[in-house]
Amino acid sequence: METILGVICWIERSGQSLDTAALRHLLAFLRSQNAIAEEIEADHNPSPVERHVQAYGRYLHHARALSRQTIINCRPVVRDFLNFRFSDGEVSLAQLRAIDVTDFVRKRVSRLNMRRAKIMTTALRSFLSYVHYRGHHVRPGSSGSDRGQLVTVVHSSCDWPR
Repeated sequence: METILGVICWIERSGQSLDTAALRHLLAFLRSQNAIAEEIEADHNPSPVERHVQAYGRYLHHARALSRQTIINCRPVVRDFLNFRFSDGEVSLAQLRAIDVTDFVRKRVSRLNMRRAKIMTTALRSFLSYVHYRGHHVRPGSSGSDRGQLVTVVHSSCDWPR
């Protein structure tokens, strides 16, 4: 076991990476030696919010070719926003309004440092662009009278009162 871990550490230090197939073989070997527990297959049925977050993550990865770290930073913000807006469980992106975004940001921004506030506003702008990309022409006003891109509601983190 120590030899295997030593090899993995050496590979990582050398700047190389193990491919997925090699990792699967390694895990199968370790399981056959009872060095690690058997894989547990979860019967996971994602919530409506989680399905939208996953779809957004795939969009960032495939359509926008963003880095893994960017996706990791954006997904929790979007999850929090969707849970904030659609607490009843059903998600309808076409129902998003400017007031939903501003309420969410105002309630969160005072608790964040400048770096986290910037990540939050960037993630929201990105998500709202994605909503528009998906064909949901969301209404910016709370009255719903005029149409436009909701992404313009989210200003730089510097513009929000703290």
